[in-house]
Amino acid sequence: MIKLLISIAALLLSFFSTAQVQSKTAQANFNGKLCDIGRGLCNIDTTATNNKSTSMKAIKTYKKAQNTMVIEMDVLNLSKEEQHKFFDKEYSKITAGERLYFIQEVDYEFDLKTLLYLDFDYHYKYLKKGEYPLEIKDNKVIITLTLTKE
Repeated sequence: MIKLLISIAALLLSFFSTAQVQSKTAQANFNGKLCDIGRGLCNIDTTATNNKSTSMKAIKTYKKAQNTMVIEMDVLNLSKEEQHKFFDKEYSKITAGERLYFIQEVDYEFDLKTLLYLDFDYHYKYLKKGEYPLEIKDNKVIITLTLTKE
């Protein structure tokens, strides 16, 4: 019986240790001095460690699937202007159950260094313009982005 319990515990421990998703920290520019494309992602800096620039936001990224990236950032760190860019309104005016989307107005190409840092296959380097699901949980903005090969 003890062997069975130890085997089950070892199996569960190995499952949970491999199922964990490791986040990576970076700085992202969604609109500002570095680009003039309107709404959407326009620059990611994986070497920056602080958030002294007002145009760059500290983000956490997670690799959800081979070509799916999740970006997470604190809602409370967004100015009213940035809230309008992300939600088309102030955060306080979002209603429960409202469907939100992150709008990427132009195609974006990730550089090789960023893809390697984020642990993505370098073939999936394009974020196509369009709408991407956005949700808010525990005062965190969570954006799910799908990267493509072309």
